[in-house]
Amino acid sequence: MDDADLRQNIADVLEGGIEKFEKIMQIYQKSIFHYCYHMLGNHYEAEDSGAGSFFKGISLFTSI
Repeated sequence: MDDADLRQNIADVLEGGIEKFEKIMQIYQKSIFHYCYHMLGNHYEAEDSGAGSFFKGISLFTSI
């Protein structure tokens, strides 16, 4: 996904197209997990932290 596609998906999410958030999540999920794992050093904590990041992101998108 290039920058233009990402911006369009974010715009779609902001307009209520929450299914587009899933597409964004699928693209960045591994990267966020690896970052969390690097910082936390624990597989399960990294999964929880990464999931928490996505939940916070979706709540921020839906509150705008």
